Amino acid sequence: MPTWKIRITADTEEDAETLRQSLITLLPGLTCRKARAGSNPKYEGQQKYLAYGEITITTDALRMCAEPTRPARTVKASAKRGKKP
Repeated sequence: MPTWKIRITADTEEDAETLRQSLITLLPGLTCRKARAGSNPKYEGQQKYLAYGEITITTDALRMCAEPTRPARTVKASAKRGKKP
């Protein structure tokens, strides 16, 4: 099963946590740690809040994505057949 690493970056801890909770709700294959302040001394005083995680796509989800969809049916207007006067 394919796995991708993600990083959520936000200006405030509340924004990062809100986005993290929303993504966890929408994507059941997502595991994500709580947001924390960045620790790079280069950005001291301008730190962003980060939340790291992974998302794993299950084989069932991949199979659903790979299934071809049926093309839309076209309905043609048929001429009314009636008796000629």
